Amino acid sequence: MDEPTMMDEPATPDDPTMMPGPAAETPQYDVAPCGSIPPVTTPPGTNLDNPATFAVGEIVGGRIDPDSTSNFRHYWDIELEPGLYHLLLEESTPDGRRTNVGLQVAQLDDTGVEQQRLLRGNEIDHRNREHTLVDIQAATTLRLEVSTVFGMEDYRLAVFENAAPVPSPFFEDCPIFMPIGFGTPVNLTLGDKAAEDDDEAWLTFAAPAGDYRFTVDAEQSSGVSTNLQYELGVMDRFGQEDRYVRVVRANEIDVIDRQVGSLNTGEAASYWVRIENSHDALNLTVTLEQD
Repeated sequence: MDEPTMMDEPATPDDPTMMPGPAAETPQYDVAPCGSIPPVTTPPGTNLDNPATFAVGEIVGGRIDPDSTSNFRHYWDIELEPGLYHLLLEESTPDGRRTNVGLQVAQLDDTGVEQQRLLRGNEIDHRNREHTLVDIQAATTLRLEVSTVFGMEDYRLAVFENAAPVPSPFFEDCPIFMPIGFGTPVNLTLGDKAAEDDDEAWLTFAAPAGDYRFTVDAEQSSGVSTNLQYELGVMDRFGQEDRYVRVVRANEIDVIDRQVGSLNTGEAASYWVRIENSHDALNLTVTLEQD
């Protein structure tokens, strides 16, 4: 994923019922398969004084357009008991085009005044997932405002109790995940980026804390020496943007190319590997080994 064009720090909260970040309860990142919880069809609220409601564990969302006269902000209410929660936001371009993508979620009080910004996406991609921990100190109605940072976007929004399994690394539109073992090469074909034809591939593996090495041998499918550009990155937990680590990035003019990158991990976990092509179709051989 490309670096964001800008990023702001969240404001300090004014609401004593909620504080950002973990409390005494230890955050847990239990995952469920992508697509295992279907989104509900509740329409978003577009009136500040009449938000739509949703429940813990439900996935809601909609399409938001900053150029609309009536659909440029969405409002949601959710009832929360004291405890630690995971707030997740997924944003995507309606046409799948790779460009600036980003929404922000703010907490409002019951009069509609902003208390703090909870999430703000800002990436160059076709979709993105953001996450934050929310520590509720006293039973409250959490009012959320969703607005767009850039253009028209689709989104999914959810709040999960700590330790509840969260569909990952996405809620829906799931990629095909291919397992990769240590020392066993995996062969892939990435389509032409311009044609948006299967230009992305996903691998999965599980490993203890340690040091690992990815070796990627790439070859132009056409056999012609031209731009050879791709990126391999790894993410864990819920697949949120702040858990993405770029391991290999190639930018060469050649027919064949080899790149090697290292991944250093600090805990046992399951990982997703995303490989994205940025130019002509490529044949790849990916090998994962302990360093």
